[in-house]
Amino acid sequence: QIWEDILGFENCEFYIKRWPQLVGMQFEDVLISFPDAVPCGIKMASYGGKIILNPDDCYVLQEGDEVIVIAEDDDTYTPSPLPKVKEAVYIDIVRHERNSQKILLCGMRRDIDDMIVVLDAFLAPGSELWMFNDVPEIDRERKLIEGGLDFSRLENITLVHRDGNAVIRRHLESLPLESFDSILILADESVEDSAIQADSRSLATLLLIRDIQV
Repeated sequence: QIWEDILGFENCEFYIKRWPQLVGMQFEDVLISFPDAVPCGIKMASYGGKIILNPDDCYVLQEGDEVIVIAEDDDTYTPSPLPKVKEAVYIDIVRHERNSQKILLCGMRRDIDDMIVVLDAFLAPGSELWMFNDVPEIDRERKLIEGGLDFSRLENITLVHRDGNAVIRRHLESLPLESFDSILILADESVEDSAIQADSRSLATLLLIRDIQV
């Protein structure tokens, strides 16, 4: 449909025309000189009429060059003076320092090492990431290392390991749930055989946490 619109005789079409008033202008300025057309290339006079689509912004229009545009008709467009840029008023923006956060991560996924790297880049220094699942801590660290996580490169977060089952209430009650800024519940791939089971387990964890926090 796009090719039909551009190359057909209905709707907008390609037009090539010489505009002496644009000679000496960079193509980036030519782009904003036509309110009713879209410049998309140059037919270069100095190279025997070679057509260049999407030339560099810094290309300077030469004598005899023609501008290729997409427009509704050949008499519906004309270049206008460059818009004037108003002087900007600079405002000093006060950037508030990010506060450290305490995040609880329930569950274990094969890509959890990538999640940790993203969180480390996003969170403020001094943040804590509590990992809560039923994978023994030794096996958990081994899986993270095998997944490519380099503990020595974590700059903003400290990992805190806690063992437990996220669908057992007393295990959840052993955690300081009220102290966390955010709680992330992951589909625990280590214990589930299907997506339905994983979703059911995640929902059970969510309901238990909400009930404990009330």
